[in-house]
Amino acid sequence: MRESLKHRLKSFERKQLIASLLGLLILFCLSIVFNYIHLSGQATQTAKFISRMIQVEDFREVGITLQEARLDHFSTIRYISSDPRRSFTLPELADLMPDKSFWRRLTYDEVAVDIPTITASRDKIIFEFSRLKEIGWAFLIWLVLNLVSIPQTRMMKKRIVGEFDESLRIETELARAEVARKLRHNIRTPLSALIRLSNRKGASDLNQELLSNVITHIKNLVSDLDEPNRKVASDNLFHPVLTDTMREVRLVAPGRLIVTTQVDDSLISAHGDFISHELRSILTNLATNAFEATPDSGRVDIVAQDFGDRVILEVKDNGTGIPAEIQSKVTDKGFSFGKPTGTGLGLHHAKENVEDWGGSIKIFSEVGTGTSVQVTLPIQSREAWYVPRIKLRQSDMVVVVDDQVSVHEIWRDRLREAGFAKGPACLDNAEAALSLLSNRSVAESSRVVVFADYDLGTKKTGIDLLRRISSSTEKFLVTGHFDDPTVQSMCRSHQIPLIPKTALGDIPIVVL
Repeated sequence: MRESLKHRLKSFERKQLIASLLGLLILFCLSIVFNYIHLSGQATQTAKFISRMIQVEDFREVGITLQEARLDHFSTIRYISSDPRRSFTLPELADLMPDKSFWRRLTYDEVAVDIPTITASRDKIIFEFSRLKEIGWAFLIWLVLNLVSIPQTRMMKKRIVGEFDESLRIETELARAEVARKLRHNIRTPLSALIRLSNRKGASDLNQELLSNVITHIKNLVSDLDEPNRKVASDNLFHPVLTDTMREVRLVAPGRLIVTTQVDDSLISAHGDFISHELRSILTNLATNAFEATPDSGRVDIVAQDFGDRVILEVKDNGTGIPAEIQSKVTDKGFSFGKPTGTGLGLHHAKENVEDWGGSIKIFSEVGTGTSVQVTLPIQSREAWYVPRIKLRQSDMVVVVDDQVSVHEIWRDRLREAGFAKGPACLDNAEAALSLLSNRSVAESSRVVVFADYDLGTKKTGIDLLRRISSSTEKFLVTGHFDDPTVQSMCRSHQIPLIPKTALGDIPIVVL
């Protein structure tokens, strides 16, 4: 199809060139005709003017007038009289050195005008001139017309490209519809089998969930083939999409490679505008590329990191690498490298989607060292319970409620590193916490900050404890159940900030 467009443009340019040259030829011919008519009139007018001088035999004025006419319009003027003494040529060297070449005969013309005399005979003046005298003006007019036509030519080219793109779009839509029809028909049976397998008893909940996600992914891809214009980015949570994708990648990873995956737990609160199954396709395609480019015993790391206002997804391998001279081309449509059966659509598709979602894709590679592909997507919003950092004052009383002693030590270390002078009050059950907080001296302190675990080893949860504490107390739920939708929903409804326990060693603590 690209060749067809190139052929159309070349055909148009060829026609434009022919029309332009034909126009130049016409202007040349018109300039020759105009020049002949104009100089014939000048010759006749000059002859009439000097005929009166000849009547009075003032040949001195005749010579002067003809010399002026020659200088203004003509190359040679010959006055031929019945009296040889009155005959002359301007310039005089024209008769001494006559030019009888073919070029001269081709490019020069002459006009003969009879002049009456006082005798019965008639004299004759021959005016010789160049046919090409006005051709410079013709060329200038042609040049101006070509310059004026440039915008119109560009518009015509744009119209040709537009018509071609429209026809290509229609052909693509028809082909897509045909592929979608065949795919729907051919995938119905295996998809039904997958659905039956997902409903079969005996499989673990994790495998059933994964199989269900894969089925949903396939359905979405088929739906996109049916309605390609329906693909509009919407608000989604990053964490579930990324964790499901990482799980799929680990399952399909070749056993000959070392494959690691990591998703920052803080992304549990991050929302972005993207299409879930498209993001999954992008990540799985990048992972597949890395697997194919990495030799046996090589390493592939897939990481999703939270940078506050953006998410950076990185797929890094220590494979063959990409030559520097083609790195800028790998996202071009149709460009494929290192894969004999590659279509050149994966990275191009990824770049298009990521940029539509307001993000970017960067590729860093070195031959023999490996490749890193970084996809950056903006974080549009956070859950209401999200805690970007912990702010404390030196006068605060910090209470930690957790049934794990190791967590107490982590809190002591973190607060000490942050410069908090007083150590935290560490408790392992809700009753002890309520007893401490009901103490009058504690209640009268400047501010109390409570960090409670969700699972306290009893029927009462950390949320139940925090709900019973005074509303003037600063309260946080710190739990490993941060990805439980029920826990998230309760924190949202009761306005309790949620901190993933896995982020306890990384979350910033600011002491004022």
